[in-house]
Amino acid sequence: SAKMQVRSAWKKMIEDKNLFHIYGVSFGLDFFYVITTIYTPIHLVRLGFSWEEIGLLLTVMLLPFIFLQYPLGILADKRFGEKEFLMVSIFIAGLSVLAFGLFPSTSLLFWGILLFVSRIGAAGIEILSESYFYKHVEAEDDDIIALFRTTFPAANIIGAILAVPLLFFFPLSSVFFLAAGVLILLSLPAAFNIEDTR
Repeated sequence: SAKMQVRSAWKKMIEDKNLFHIYGVSFGLDFFYVITTIYTPIHLVRLGFSWEEIGLLLTVMLLPFIFLQYPLGILADKRFGEKEFLMVSIFIAGLSVLAFGLFPSTSLLFWGILLFVSRIGAAGIEILSESYFYKHVEAEDDDIIALFRTTFPAANIIGAILAVPLLFFFPLSSVFFLAAGVLILLSLPAAFNIEDTR
């Protein structure tokens, strides 16, 4: 049954510490995406930026996905392995998203740099976690591959569950970014505990 397959996939993933830890890293990234995709434009509007300025900022923000992922993936695959790059990427993404909530700057340059740096971290985590995961599964591990793809819907569900109590106690302008920053930084131990591929 489908229930038994899910249980079996979880058992396999938990027993393989590398797969379990990289699942945690991927979940942290997807929670980062859920929060920042929804609340970054809202936050920028509240700070007084126009939609034209926001469009420019979001365009600059996405450049690391174009220019960074391919060379970083090659370096990790051919020379260095994923572990160290992954830890640095998590650190960059976590600190930058914390800064979203801590610094209410209205400088276009400040936000351009901050958003760009945040996506350097996110682009690194994305390509390195994918590369690492697929080095540790085989074609017949379709149940584990399917389970790995649940990180984004799980992040959406948990984000929605957290939203109500967080909004009750904290202002919208900072709480979600602080939560995302803390959560993604909590995936550092998971990255540290994986066995490097080099």
